[in-house]
Amino acid sequence: ASCSYHSLYFFLNDTATTEIYTEQIVGSVRCVQETVFEQDGLEANPPTFLITLNYIFDRYFTSEASVQQFFQKMFPKLEAWLAWFLQTQIHLDEEDLEGADSIYWYCKGECKNNFYLASGLDDYPRNDAYRISKIHVDLVSWLIFFVNQIVKFGSGLGVDVLSHQQMSLKLQDQLYRMNLDPRTGLFKDLFQEIFMGKLIYSEHLGYVNLFPFIFGIPLSGSREWVSTLQLITDSEHLWSEFGIRSLSKKDKFFGRGDDYWRGNIWMNINYLILRSLRVHYWDDVDARAVYKALKRNVVSNVIKNWQETGTLWETYSGVTGQGIRHKYFTGWTSLVSLMLVDEY
Repeated sequence: ASCSYHSLYFFLNDTATTEIYTEQIVGSVRCVQETVFEQDGLEANPPTFLITLNYIFDRYFTSEASVQQFFQKMFPKLEAWLAWFLQTQIHLDEEDLEGADSIYWYCKGECKNNFYLASGLDDYPRNDAYRISKIHVDLVSWLIFFVNQIVKFGSGLGVDVLSHQQMSLKLQDQLYRMNLDPRTGLFKDLFQEIFMGKLIYSEHLGYVNLFPFIFGIPLSGSREWVSTLQLITDSEHLWSEFGIRSLSKKDKFFGRGDDYWRGNIWMNINYLILRSLRVHYWDDVDARAVYKALKRNVVSNVIKNWQETGTLWETYSGVTGQGIRHKYFTGWTSLVSLMLVDEY
């Protein structure tokens, strides 16, 4: 028995519920520890399947009648999925945050060890001492991407998407108003101090800060776009000769604890960074230079590890580039084949 992804079941089964779990256990053998895969029905995972749907839509929607029929059938389910996302991840019952909604990855009770496992970033540092997360910048970015995909697919189908366009503008307004640190020009998680109630920005720098950039929310050349690009290329923080690290080398949690998303290099996020840079390959000289260098670093390191070990690895060290964790990992590490041919 093994783990299998749940997304297609949701879209193809008329009786499926609106939550889509990261993985679904098949058979009697559990492929991960019980504390990891048990998931509450209100916990949401990143809607990564939308990236696949977007790929299909861009390439085949206008020319293939079967693809048009597919999206016609899937669109109500996408709307239901989005509605469930908004209902479970926007916490309207909490105290007012300067007129903003509290948006963070839901956990049943307190997240174990302050790990927001449902976010997909597991042990990435979210809560500091006497501070709690109130607005997660990656979740807000995913929601904006989600709503924008609804607008895009709906427009192609001739559906009225005005309310979704307004929702996208509202979420983007909140992202800029609440998550953009005016001192640095970087998007950051928003904390609230437990005793004083003061709102402060998280000082942890890593993949979380890159999600607005990944989804093309800041305009090319804007201060926040340039600041994010500078963070990506800063070797004292995220840049390495092997790929983009998940957490800044200067962070106090770098390489500590479980050391899963605390500095290691992940192919799925590096692919999404390259995907965003590729959009501006021909109109921005800096984006083109970073794209070339990052692609070279990532691909050459994966090939080097393949030649030395004969396998693909789940993730790679942000210090040595060595493949670590699970081997024979043909999941997201196989994205390197798409990087080779500039397919995004």
